[in-house]
Amino acid sequence: MFCPECGTKLPQGCIFCPECGTKVTEYTSKSCTQDYSYRLLLITKYEALARKYKTTLEEIVSVLQAVISRLQEASVDAVLLDVSEITEDGENWEEYKKAMVHAIEQQGWAKGPDTYVMIIGGDDCVPMPRVSNPKYTKDDPMGLKKLHCDTMYSMDYMPYTYDFTGGNDSLTLYQKYEDVDFVISRLPLPEDADCENEAFTFEEDMNAYFDKAISKLSGIEVNRVIMTSAQVWIPASTYMVEGLPSVNISRYLPSSAREGNVVVAPEVSIKNEDVYSKYSDAYREADLVLFNLHGSDAPSGTAYYGQRGNDYPSVVVPSKIGYTSAGIITSCACFGARFVGYPRYASMLLASLYEPNNNIVLFAGSCSIAYGGSPHAFSETMLKIYTDYLMSGMSAGQAWEKAKLDYLQTTSDNIRGALATFLMFNLYGLPMLHVKTNNQSKYKKSIMEDKQSSVTRTCSEERTTLFKRNPETNSMDILSEVRNAVDANLAAIRQTIEKELYEKLGLSADDLTSIESYVSTDSNGVQQKGYYFNYVQKNDLFTSIVNAQTDEEGNILKTEHTK
Repeated sequence: MFCPECGTKLPQGCIFCPECGTKVTEYTSKSCTQDYSYRLLLITKYEALARKYKTTLEEIVSVLQAVISRLQEASVDAVLLDVSEITEDGENWEEYKKAMVHAIEQQGWAKGPDTYVMIIGGDDCVPMPRVSNPKYTKDDPMGLKKLHCDTMYSMDYMPYTYDFTGGNDSLTLYQKYEDVDFVISRLPLPEDADCENEAFTFEEDMNAYFDKAISKLSGIEVNRVIMTSAQVWIPASTYMVEGLPSVNISRYLPSSAREGNVVVAPEVSIKNEDVYSKYSDAYREADLVLFNLHGSDAPSGTAYYGQRGNDYPSVVVPSKIGYTSAGIITSCACFGARFVGYPRYASMLLASLYEPNNNIVLFAGSCSIAYGGSPHAFSETMLKIYTDYLMSGMSAGQAWEKAKLDYLQTTSDNIRGALATFLMFNLYGLPMLHVKTNNQSKYKKSIMEDKQSSVTRTCSEERTTLFKRNPETNSMDILSEVRNAVDANLAAIRQTIEKELYEKLGLSADDLTSIESYVSTDSNGVQQKGYYFNYVQKNDLFTSIVNAQTDEEGNILKTEHTK
């Protein structure tokens, strides 16, 4: 148990806090009679915060206790957990998990999705669990062996098992939504508390976020949604906003910059000043913002980007992401929620949460790579489920946990990519925040009862490399090299492939790295034969990977993209 006034860890059976003298039994008796709407455990590390902000432990505790008091006044049964004594990193995060569960048990709270946990601080304060990337191979151009995944804190230590050996992929999901230990989110902080030599205090940062977040505990009004998408992902973006109330973008944008109710980039980009000014007016009107754009981990790659061929113009930068009335941002972009090791002015996530003059209080995105596809796949499918649950009135934390599990249980995406997507996306902000919207009943989603103890998905696939690019081959010779290397059937359908991929996706023959034939069998025994065309585009900001799957006739079945 912890002192409600100063946060000191108390000995078993303690009546008075040895640090500040508060009579703990009086507080406990009083708090038990109060009718709270939510239970929230805030977990942080006082010592790390004091070092970050170059201040004293007493100042850190004082600010956090003020936050606790404000939350309690807003009917949140909030308590504070200091884990300064735990020193393990993200590779050994289990001790932090044990501390969270122990604190919840000490409070007498029931484990489950009605109990909320929010981490205050970045990876250097309370580490994000590092989990092996199921998509990683030794030839992976992205080279990411580990993914950051706060969700692991809230679930069983091993919520799934998988086997990727011998060409037979299998995933067994043991975790049920009803049995999660709690739902979790994070309020990250810049690893450097200074921004361009202008110091921010801990109190300023906490007030910048909680002033706007606590005021929205009664609900975030969402009646106008805006989606901004790269041209190549319009079908997936249209799917993501299906059924959602949209900003009337036709009032603002020319037809070349919109498709249906989706804003199209790079027709909208910062360098197109006239159209961008009109886009800003539409963007400002939104209550919920969705981005299906590119992102980068390059230090200079601070923006979200559109795409036209190998041109990636900036669409939104951190200094402008808050120019909206929206309270919620959801991003499909690679590194769209990056913050580990970045200052606040180089992170969309940090710029959103700590700008006191905007309304943004919830942010969902990946702090590493992300995958999508056509017609829709991976991040686009999972984030659609999350958005629908939000619109139905579920709290953000509950919607996030359930959407992740439902996605793994029901998706037809390949197992490795689906599991990587489950791991790489995280939720940021106060987890009990929820949406209010007109006609909310139409968004209600039935909570699926899963009577199985586990869900198992399997597939097998055998691949044969038909062509592998010689790095020294120039673009004039590449098609001749493909024709000479592949079988006669594939050579005959090459023109169809070129039209679909090169014209629609902006790829060129020079981006082609390999072609593989495959034979796959799904869990129902259905067999599929065809080809994979694998492409890599590189520039100073991006390594963009596209894998296109076709049938034997060359018809494109689906494409997989990094964002």
